[in-house]
Amino acid sequence: MTDAPSTTRDGLATSAGPQAGRWRPLALLALLAVSFALYGRTLSYPFVLDDDQVIVRNAFVHHPGNPLVFFTSDYSRGTGYGPGYYRPLMMASFWLQGAALGWNPLWFHAVSVLLHGLVAWAVALLAAALGCSPPAACLGGLLFAVYPPGHAAVASVVARCDLLAVLFLIFAWRTQLRHEHDLIRTRRAAASIFVLSFLAMAGKENGAVICGLLPLTALFYALRRRGRHHARARPDRLILCGTVLAALLVYGALRQVALQAAPPATPPG
Repeated sequence: MTDAPSTTRDGLATSAGPQAGRWRPLALLALLAVSFALYGRTLSYPFVLDDDQVIVRNAFVHHPGNPLVFFTSDYSRGTGYGPGYYRPLMMASFWLQGAALGWNPLWFHAVSVLLHGLVAWAVALLAAALGCSPPAACLGGLLFAVYPPGHAAVASVVARCDLLAVLFLIFAWRTQLRHEHDLIRTRRAAASIFVLSFLAMAGKENGAVICGLLPLTALFYALRRRGRHHARARPDRLILCGTVLAALLVYGALRQVALQAAPPATPPG
């Protein structure tokens, strides 16, 4: 006997039984396989482009002392670049990976390929949250995985910042969509969105797009459900919008501290 399907208040199909979501791990494995099939050759690459200054010749990223110092340090610390960028999550991930697996470029490229596959999977999950069927959602993830410009974020290890920002941004947005469809409680959604939004911005400054995307999405659903008896109370949406604003304020404060403490540019050694 199969479980009877149910729908959310917007008519999105769900499943009430244990079969729900079984396609997700299968999609993850498939998209990771596609990612490694497409970009597996990068595992033989050396460090390229900015990787040399940011990773190979950067004593700070090898021996930071306290790993939390990355969140109060400019991206340029330990390099010849001038101040202006704040990407602590990427820099912390370099240190963590180097400490755990060593500084062989193979492992750094492998993580980039892995992250590309994870972002493709996140795209599939987002498509499902927007109402696509599992086959259509998987197709969306596949199209992202094979999209040619994606190679720029995979071949260079330093471009990991783009993958991290997109990955956490998508998961933050998906959390909001799940909340709109009554699949997650407000308190849990708010906590998740705060953490995910901050991590998206800490990956790369472009992650701040979530601060506009989330309120626009809330406005869309508010207008869509205006006049319906089952419309969500407005404070729920305001809480989530306030949460992403709080994440932006924390990010901005840490970024300001990091940039003020950043040394001027020095010629590379």
